[in-house]
Amino acid sequence: MTDLYGMLTAASTGRGSAELTAALADITHTANSWAQPQQYAGELWGGVTYVRRIVPLIANRPLTSYKVNGWRWAPAPAVGPWQGDKTAVPSNAAATEAVTKDAERLAGAHDIDRKYRDFNDTEFFASYYAAMAESYAQQSDGAVLADMLAEATPYVAVVGESVWASIVGAALEVGKKAPSTFIVVGAAVLKALVEQPTATAPAFLSLLPNNPLGGIVTAPTMPPNDVLVGAREAATFYELPSTPIRVEAVDMTKGGIDPGVFGYYATIVNQPLALQTFTVTPPAAAAAAGHSRK
Repeated sequence: MTDLYGMLTAASTGRGSAELTAALADITHTANSWAQPQQYAGELWGGVTYVRRIVPLIANRPLTSYKVNGWRWAPAPAVGPWQGDKTAVPSNAAATEAVTKDAERLAGAHDIDRKYRDFNDTEFFASYYAAMAESYAQQSDGAVLADMLAEATPYVAVVGESVWASIVGAALEVGKKAPSTFIVVGAAVLKALVEQPTATAPAFLSLLPNNPLGGIVTAPTMPPNDVLVGAREAATFYELPSTPIRVEAVDMTKGGIDPGVFGYYATIVNQPLALQTFTVTPPAAAAAAGHSRK
């Protein structure tokens, strides 16, 4: 009893003994981690969903066939000075050309363990289709930009002029067909324009009849030193309604669910002259002055 009283006194006063410690068995978190409830956080945030930036800049129409056919004047009929008095009326060599574009396709699919469907994991499949739709939006947006850059008219700039002056010059060229409505710039060009002193900012542009700064945007796939100035009517984006289309199949042999998405779209450049592009040289991009011809 004396020994017991001594051990209890030592424990109550914080003076433990080896004999008392040795008498207690260890229960650690590492050995019993499953005994602690865990908090389920669901899908973690992965960034803001990509929203198309290029497609809304041009005309949009539904795609109703795998091939889009159209035509345009090349060159267009035109008038000329006429002396009258029974002289010959001017008549230029007008002609038409066919414009045909096959629809482009984007698709993706996966073979997923059917347990997610059997246990009604709606959150998993909703997130899967949302990710696939975002991928389709981003890639189709980039494809439209690539199509316009490929068919745009190179703007012949004055050597040594500022990027702002080149943008205005390109907008004026676009304005010969339609008022310019958008400007797409690369990341390096945008940074250079932002870094210009306030005194050099082109505030006068707001006084122009057709303000070429109606909308400046950038896109992940835009070449960093490129500029594209255009009019909404210059191109048309055709897309199959309800795109991307969701499709599901059962993989019986492997016990899987095979979901996928399919999309169809086509981009027609109606008037290349209403899309003007040029490339800013890297040193000039840093100083926002001077550029090379594309």
